Amino acid sequence: MKLQSIQLKIALLAGGCLLCAMILLSALSFFSAQRSQDLVVAQTGQEAQKIAEQLLQARTEAEASAVQSYLNEAFVRTQLLAQDIYFLQKYARENRQDAVALHCAAPC
Repeated sequence: MKLQSIQLKIALLAGGCLLCAMILLSALSFFSAQRSQDLVVAQTGQEAQKIAEQLLQARTEAEASAVQSYLNEAFVRTQLLAQDIYFLQKYARENRQDAVALHCAAPC
């Protein structure tokens, strides 16, 4: 009877150790999964922010190019208008025309 008692104690001790090991491994697995999920969320957030910044940079560059094009076109038109006015003033001086005739000759 004493032999069964020792075998039972050893079996219970082994079962308890096995149960503790299973609980410890399950907790470790849960902790590892939680850390992995946090890491994935952090990296995904960083990637999303990086992509958003790149898209914003590209859109900013496109808008800046459009504004620059508009301003360049306005500058060229202003230069042409200035050349026209200079030519008309020079023509008026050479032909002695008055301001009213010069104003009527200017393009509108």
